[in-house]
Parts: sequence; C-alpha cells; structure tokens
Amino acid sequence: MDNALKPQPDFAITSNTSKELSTDKIPALNNGAQILETIARLQRQVEGLQRNVEGLERGINQRFDQMDVRIATSEFNNMARLSNSFITHNDSSLEPLRRVTDKLAHSEFP
Repeated sequence: MDNALKPQPDFAITSNTSKELSTDKIPALNNGAQILETIARLQRQVEGLQRNVEGLERGINQRFDQMDVRIATSEFNNMARLSNSFITHNDSSLEPLRRVTDKLAHSEFP
C-alpha cells in the first residue's frame, strides 16, 4: 500500500475565492435576496393596509352606533308626538321629546 500523501487543498485560495464570490455575482442568490426583500416590503404594506382598514372599521362602527341612537330617539319622539296629539285637557302632562344626540329629554320642553 502506498501511504504517500495525496495533494491537499489550499484553504487560503479557497477562502479568497469564496470572498470574491458575493451574492450579487451569483444570480440565483441575488434574485433570492431580492425576492425576500420584496416579500418583506409587501408584508409591511399589507400590515399598514390592515391598520387602515381597522381604523375605518372602528369609524364605521361608531357611525352605526350614532345612527342607532338617532333612530331610537326618533322613534321615541314620534311616539311622544302621537301621545301628545291625543291630549285634550290643560291639566294633562305632555310626553317630553328627546334630544337626538344623547336621548335625554329637552330641558326646555313645556
């Protein structure tokens, strides 16, 4: 058997060669890095859009709540007007109308 050493790789040359090869010189690696950057940018944009949509949703829900108050108050006021239209005596009390903004009775109602 031949125990002679075979040629060994020169690690200094290998190290220098690997330093010379950067990701921008290898298209597959460069394109992969660009794809990852694009995906990260898209994720940030989607997160921003989600925050915008959540803000719009809160605003819409608030408007619906305000509409509910207005509709309920309007219904109450219509019933009060109907009830008040049947009053025939001066000593009968009127059903007060409510403010549309907060459903409270008008303080200056007769």
